[in-house]
Amino acid sequence: MVLVFALYWSAANNRRVQNILLLAANYVFYAWWDWRFLALLITYGLVIYFIGHKIYEADKPNKKWWLRLALLFGIGTLSYFKYTNFFIGSFKDVVMKLGGHSSLHTLNIILPLGISFFTFQSLGYVLDINNGKIKPTTDLLSFMAFVSFFPTVLSGPIERADNLLVQLQHKRVFSNEQAKDGLRQILWGLFKKMVIADNLGHIVDAIYGAYGGSSSAALAAGILIFPFQLYADFSGYSDMATGIASLMGFKLVRNFAYPYFARSIPEYWRRWHMSLTSWITEYLYTPLSIALRDYGKAGMILAIFITYIIIGFWHGANWTYIVFGIVFSIYFSIFLMKKKRKKKKAPENDLSLKNIGLMVQTFLLVAFADLFFRAASVKDAFGYLHDLITAKTTGNGLAAYADISLLLIPVLLVIEWLGRYKTHPLVMTNQPRLPVRWAIYVVLLLFIFFCAGEQQKFIYLQF
Repeated sequence: MVLVFALYWSAANNRRVQNILLLAANYVFYAWWDWRFLALLITYGLVIYFIGHKIYEADKPNKKWWLRLALLFGIGTLSYFKYTNFFIGSFKDVVMKLGGHSSLHTLNIILPLGISFFTFQSLGYVLDINNGKIKPTTDLLSFMAFVSFFPTVLSGPIERADNLLVQLQHKRVFSNEQAKDGLRQILWGLFKKMVIADNLGHIVDAIYGAYGGSSSAALAAGILIFPFQLYADFSGYSDMATGIASLMGFKLVRNFAYPYFARSIPEYWRRWHMSLTSWITEYLYTPLSIALRDYGKAGMILAIFITYIIIGFWHGANWTYIVFGIVFSIYFSIFLMKKKRKKKKAPENDLSLKNIGLMVQTFLLVAFADLFFRAASVKDAFGYLHDLITAKTTGNGLAAYADISLLLIPVLLVIEWLGRYKTHPLVMTNQPRLPVRWAIYVVLLLFIFFCAGEQQKFIYLQF
């Protein structure tokens, strides 16, 4: 990255050379994982670029066919790599339960890194062209860099053409302040991932991996700890991606806005994985709700169920993710049924008992849904719940798993609460004195170097 940064800004007066360097970096970093799948990423870019122009040039009947081709290509490719073995395995299970026998076997398919993210980013481009929101670009170089942009290609944020592609087509000017803010965001992301997520991850793995031999107290703790691991892990990646993009002169969409301070499930999804929520809302939920509006609240509930089942399935080829989506659809349906005239909301900085209660309630609902997100199978999830509600006092208690790492959770909450009006907590508005700023940086760096947990993969790389 240091080499890319130096070469990239040495060509600051030539946008085309910058984009060539950026595209080369995109492909080199992606091929670093497995060079064979680089062809897939390149093919995605070329096919979507071609179809985008065909959609724009075609008359109305043919426009639909080209759009269907784009959706078939994108969703078909994603389905092959991600869901083929899931469907084969599910079919075999059904046949066996009915007393039959199937000779089908799962295939040796490797899931390409980031395929869910660059698929949605590419399809968003053609859908925007079809809806008349943008025109197709004639700058193939910029478009290929847009599809494969290395900070975001693996785990987002899911960018739109009217933001990132537009920036690729214009000259970038180096900003000292933007670069410094990018470095601060990278530092904060590293702290969240390496110190918080990786330390909490080992506690969560131990509890979920031996839930049958754990007490109810330990199981309850596992449910409450995992959401913090997941958040620190995924938002830590987003912070680093956004920070690296800032170093390159780009401004990405925000992906997280302190979701555990949300006071309702709808507000939580407006704060969590915001680029996915925005994408799903625009391209899936809104068209569905319009198509089903004649059925009143029943139609809205059906649109919610379909939307959240797809969100769950997008996350992975496992029934656990589908149940995860169903749980959230139930939450939303209850919210919709109870919805009354809007009342004036309390300000976000109001730490009243009511607001605290709503935050805790929302967090507990999310934590319950995340149980299905984390469990290896639906059977394990319900087994975990059974052992939890039977109030087991035997087995390993929380003390068998807990360590000083748990103190990182209140540290995270306090820091984020103090910075809740900023895009990230290290934004230096009303610049503190230089010694204070550097004291903050040094403390975080010391934690990263000496208190980091044993390295774990980013959770969202599997999606």
